[in-house]
Amino acid sequence: HIEISIAQRSTEVIPGSDDRVLLTIGDVTGGKVTTSISTDDGRSVLSPRSVRESDSVRFTLGDQPYTLTLKKLNNKLIGTDRAKFVIEEEGSDGLSEAEAIERLIDAVENLPDAVFVRNGKEHASAAAAEHWRKKGQRNADQIKTAEDFIRVAATRSSTTGKPYLIRFADGRGVPTADFLLEQLAEIRRFP
Repeated sequence: HIEISIAQRSTEVIPGSDDRVLLTIGDVTGGKVTTSISTDDGRSVLSPRSVRESDSVRFTLGDQPYTLTLKKLNNKLIGTDRAKFVIEEEGSDGLSEAEAIERLIDAVENLPDAVFVRNGKEHASAAAAEHWRKKGQRNADQIKTAEDFIRVAATRSSTTGKPYLIRFADGRGVPTADFLLEQLAEIRRFP
């Protein structure tokens, strides 16, 4: 995969593209940024769209599909706002997206002595896994990648908007999106 950090209102060459593919972002504001990708001759590869942290969008270059994921927004009071992206070639890890999603669910389901916090109430890890499978099925039209699954089904309550948390045995609480993105990186590193 390729990581790229870019200042707001700028265009950068995507590493590894022989200076032929460009990533452009607008203002980092309100927790989101408008992003687009084009070739050096001005052809649009990814039309401008607004993305938030953990959002993924797919694009195709030649015949190869890719996923662009916004990993981090840095919105500073003083200084230059930046966005950090990861670009991954789809199919390069040997796992289908459905397999990656199921491995994410399994990772939570098999957490020892952890609880899943949804809308302020604690649930067993197995209940979290069941909830995410159902939510994933209900929203299947919005889920093409594991990153989509995290964003659509496993980040926050669609009823209240409250973020989901995993509370570990030591009492520490972690947003499920953070935990799952770390798990996904491991899954893709060692399929």
